[in-house]
Amino acid sequence: NAHVGYSDGNSFLSTLQGTDSNYVDWSLGVDYAITENLTLGVSYTDTDDSPPQKDFTDSAFIFTLGVSF
Repeated sequence: NAHVGYSDGNSFLSTLQGTDSNYVDWSLGVDYAITENLTLGVSYTDTDDSPPQKDFTDSAFIFTLGVSF
């Protein structure tokens, strides 16, 4: 799975920074069906915002465990 987003203008992050801000955020990941009802996922997410704003725009690996019923 993949995601690309663009933010422009006032936002929570730009309020922390004290200025208007625009940036691109993106993620790339995979999901694996362990069983019919259990899914394990991992993705990497990042932005082109430099420097990172108050640790909210740092890059990160995200692990998920999903259950459906």
